[in-house]
Amino acid sequence: MVLNRSYIQQIENYKYKVKQTDELEANLRTQIENFRTIDMSQQESIEILEKHKGKLEEKLRLTKTTRVIYTSIGIIGGLYLGYNYGK
Repeated sequence: MVLNRSYIQQIENYKYKVKQTDELEANLRTQIENFRTIDMSQQESIEILEKHKGKLEEKLRLTKTTRVIYTSIGIIGGLYLGYNYGK
């Protein structure tokens, strides 16, 4: 009888441990799925930021080109006016 109770108690302990392990596994699977969702969201954000970065780089190139053109025109115009009116 005592031995029987001991086995029953061991079986109950094992069942409890299995239940805890199953719950832990379920929690870990949920965490993995959450991390995958976060990862996909971050990948989408990265793609959007890279597109935006490309547009900003293009705008910066245009601004630099425009600045060089206007500066060149100003210098050439100033030299021309200085040469013609300085005589």
